[in-house]
Amino acid sequence: MLLNQKQPQKILLRSPNWVGDAIMATPVPNALKRTNPTCQIHVLAKSWVAPVWALHPQVDQVIVQDKQEKKGLAAWFALVCRLRAQKYTLSIILPNSFSSAWLALWAGCKKRIGYATGQRGRLLTNRVPWSKSLYHWPRPKIYLNLARRSGADVDLCQEWNFTVRVSAEEMAQADALLAKKKKKYRIGLAPGSVALSRRWPVERYAQLADCLQKQGHQVVLLGSPQDQSIAEKVAKKSERKPQVFAGRTSLRLGLAMIKRMDLVVSNDSGAMHMAYAQGVLVLVLQGAADHQVTGPFGKHSAIIRDANLACSPCVRNECPKKNMKCMRNITVAQVCEKVNEMLKNKKV
Repeated sequence: MLLNQKQPQKILLRSPNWVGDAIMATPVPNALKRTNPTCQIHVLAKSWVAPVWALHPQVDQVIVQDKQEKKGLAAWFALVCRLRAQKYTLSIILPNSFSSAWLALWAGCKKRIGYATGQRGRLLTNRVPWSKSLYHWPRPKIYLNLARRSGADVDLCQEWNFTVRVSAEEMAQADALLAKKKKKYRIGLAPGSVALSRRWPVERYAQLADCLQKQGHQVVLLGSPQDQSIAEKVAKKSERKPQVFAGRTSLRLGLAMIKRMDLVVSNDSGAMHMAYAQGVLVLVLQGAADHQVTGPFGKHSAIIRDANLACSPCVRNECPKKNMKCMRNITVAQVCEKVNEMLKNKKV
């Protein structure tokens, strides 16, 4: 058994590289510490996802891995030396990349567990078989399976225990920016997504913003720096200009702002994960994405999709048919109606 339940251990947990994936991996430290409360867990994460792990109660340290390839071999070896000095007894490698297993090997981790994909199996001391069937597993289950194979007490059928925390100071900063005045509810719209096939049309987000504001709600536009231009287009097309915060806050402040929402309407994106993981009502507009794999998860979530389309979900980043029917078949009226239904049933 890799995870010793009685003796102290130092574990290096390699984080996934996307914000949503990192959030879906946050139950892993909980399972490890539940099995071995004395173990130390260090999370190695890229700079853009490291903030997800800040304030995680079961994570003892977050080590930021910058883009070493841009800084040269000297920076890469400096990171290796830093990791070697920790003398990790176990590394759990959540990404399926060759480079993540290669780094764990060089870092001197005595035991290295991960999925045996591609050519990286020989870099692992404990290889977990990968098969096509795993593509249909919920992503949190895929990550927790590695914890289970390490010896952690994991019920793969349990409700996922996502753990994302924000500080009181971050909440105060969010409150100062939002400054709600005489509005019914505060609703966040997240119109961006990395994949073009997962974006509801900009003009419909603009119409939705107008519809909700006419009903007396406060509407704000949320997202990452990559989503800023899309959010600004939505605001420009709206009759009543909503506040644009997409790209204008840090990830940590963005988490706090989402926590202050009464409801979030989102494509399949990082904002979707940031909402349900904090217990915020989230309505997800889906087409290309497989909700059984990437969510949203939890009782606070709902989705709208055209279940009659044979090509959906195609799980492609661009629409193979070039018509985006899966997203265009979702109407503004549908979304407005579902938002009002969810708010009506919201427990104050």
